[in-house]
Amino acid sequence: MSFAMSAIVERLIDRLVSDEHLILAPHGTKAAVCAEIVLAMAQRTRPAQLGAFFSGILVRSEHVEELFIDDASLSRLLSDL
Repeated sequence: MSFAMSAIVERLIDRLVSDEHLILAPHGTKAAVCAEIVLAMAQRTRPAQLGAFFSGILVRSEHVEELFIDDASLSRLLSDL
């Protein structure tokens, strides 16, 4: 995975947390969530709509307590990063 993609994922998670769209679990960290997403991106074998792809990872993550953004809004946020 490229450094640029890792940086985008970090900015995304920072933005979601600061905008209160993402609440981390008590044991969760932004770094752990970023690592989980980057790993999932490296392992994906088929194209995916990024909003749905990211939200699926976040909803299943043990590092995430709650996600308060829909797939379309997440896609728009990604395009602004």
